[in-house]
Amino acid sequence: MRLTTNNQGREVFWDPYKSKLAAALNKKVNIDLKKEDSVLYLGASTGTTVFHVSKRCKEVFAVEIAPRVMRELVFLAEEEKNIVPILEDANHPERYKDVFCNWLFQDVAQKNQVEIFLKNFRQFKPRIGLLVIKARNVNSIKEPEEVFKQCEEELKKELRILDKKSLDPYQKDHLIFVVSK
Repeated sequence: MRLTTNNQGREVFWDPYKSKLAAALNKKVNIDLKKEDSVLYLGASTGTTVFHVSKRCKEVFAVEIAPRVMRELVFLAEEEKNIVPILEDANHPERYKDVFCNWLFQDVAQKNQVEIFLKNFRQFKPRIGLLVIKARNVNSIKEPEEVFKQCEEELKKELRILDKKSLDPYQKDHLIFVVSK
C-alpha cells in the first residue's frame, strides 16, 4: 500500500484492491505523472483515487456520470482545491471541451471503454493516457485475454502502446494500457 498525506496532515492509505491506479503502481507500471500535469480523470466515482492523484499533480478534472457519487466528489473538491468535479458522461467529451489536460486516466465500467478513451484522447491530445480495461464489462462471454487483445488492436490503430500489464491479483480480469500519440 502507498501513503498520501491529506490536508489535515494525516496519512491516507492507497489500497491497490480498491484503486486500479494503485494496483498499477504496485505492478510497476510507469505512469509518468508530473507535478505540473493537468489530469483528466474519467470515471472518478467518489474520488478515492482522484484524491491521491491530486496530491501528485497540478489539477484534476474529475468526470463522473452518477449524481449520487458526485456528491461525495464535490465534498472532496471543497477540501482539495485542485480537484474540479464534472458531472457528465465521458462518452461526450465535447460537453466538457474547455478542460485542459496533458495526462488522461480512464476507469469506466462500460462496454465501449476503448471508444470512450479514444474520443477523449482525440479531443484533449494528452501527453500520456492510461486506460483500465475491465474485460467482463466489455464482453462477459469471451475470455479476458481475448478481450484485452481486441482492445489492444483498437488502440494500436491510433496510439502507441508504451506499456500494458494485468492488474491481477489486485483487480481480477483488469488490464491497464499506457499510451501516447
